[in-house]
Amino acid sequence: MRHNIPIDKKEKKCIEKQDMSKIYSKYEPDTMKDTFPLKWARAKDWFVWDDKGNKYIDFTSGIFVTNIGHSNEHVKKRIKEQLDNELWFAFAFPTDIRRKFIDKIIEITPDYLEKCAVFCEGSIAVESAIKLAREYTGKNKIISFIGCYHGSTTEINKLNGPKGLLPFPLDNERSFYKDIKEVMQKENCTATDIAAIIFEGYQGWAAYFYPKKYILELEKWCKENKVLMICDEIQSGFKRTGKLFCHQHYNIKPDLVICGKGISSSLPLSAVIGRGDVMSALDGKSLISGTHSGNTLCMAAGLANLEELEKLDENEILRKGEVMMNYLRKLKEEFPNEITLVTGKGLLSAIHFKDYDYCDDVTMKCIGNGLMIVRTRKGTIKIGPPLNISKKDLLNGLEIIRKNIIEVNEKNKA
Repeated sequence: MRHNIPIDKKEKKCIEKQDMSKIYSKYEPDTMKDTFPLKWARAKDWFVWDDKGNKYIDFTSGIFVTNIGHSNEHVKKRIKEQLDNELWFAFAFPTDIRRKFIDKIIEITPDYLEKCAVFCEGSIAVESAIKLAREYTGKNKIISFIGCYHGSTTEINKLNGPKGLLPFPLDNERSFYKDIKEVMQKENCTATDIAAIIFEGYQGWAAYFYPKKYILELEKWCKENKVLMICDEIQSGFKRTGKLFCHQHYNIKPDLVICGKGISSSLPLSAVIGRGDVMSALDGKSLISGTHSGNTLCMAAGLANLEELEKLDENEILRKGEVMMNYLRKLKEEFPNEITLVTGKGLLSAIHFKDYDYCDDVTMKCIGNGLMIVRTRKGTIKIGPPLNISKKDLLNGLEIIRKNIIEVNEKNKA
């Protein structure tokens, strides 16, 4: 099955070999350029167009941001209305649109999430959650999982990847009690030192989900030891996995939930929502807001996004997710020498390859043939299209992956 607007061989070669300096400003450092050599021109629903007019199916949602699709008409309308109100910035002062957004997010979230603080970037929301946890508990140590990613600030980098302390529980029989005991022995600490355990709804790069038994043990231990649970839902939230929040699949009640990306499906916005007493821990002591916290344009976009999300049928997301996972399971059976594992839930999945370079070859071939997919550089291809993608284009995109696995295999045999 060919992509409906295929890229010709000449253009495909250009995409694979193009000099990044011709796409980015020469004044940007290379550390800002870890993306595909592809210049976006516009995006609508689940499609992206480059500056040469080539059309791509977007299996990234702009890295899990545009859950309701790119350039949603209702979001666009709300942003335009706010522009016309001539109130684009109000620092930390109260505004009607800020109140409406915060009231709405508390309305649609579970009852145990009672207050909300808004920010403009995911890492700042994570930092703020950690600050609240330390103040509330009077303790300092934050425990994370090996392989996690919570942001890019200096403080958060101390928690990321190999700097995490808890091993990710790939084994369904693994015990949290055993793991936390070993971590405390290694770190020479006790539960009286630990302010919080922070974890992602699923581990991002691999779409690894926690065994339910393990996460319930984590919750019980935290309650018994007055340790807060912080769930980072920046990537996994807002119906990505078929529920509003991924942690709802585990039947747990985190003390704090960190939100971003799909919270607006567009403009920069993040938030921390949580228990009222924890969220109020810094009242009268310190501010956690920033210059652009509660920006009026972002609030308008966020409110419209929440209204649109309410219209999305969770069961339909799960049905499309099962279509995707059934296809990927068959793909694994077809290519057992290349694919070791497929993981996922809802409209989120990952294909795990045996060889990192092979995985990267397939990734670049896909974008050269009209499919945007997440390049993890860790031996996986991440898939997360907008939640409103049609079944037809979902299958079209999956078929592009299959055809490019075949193409890479043929090239390697030559």
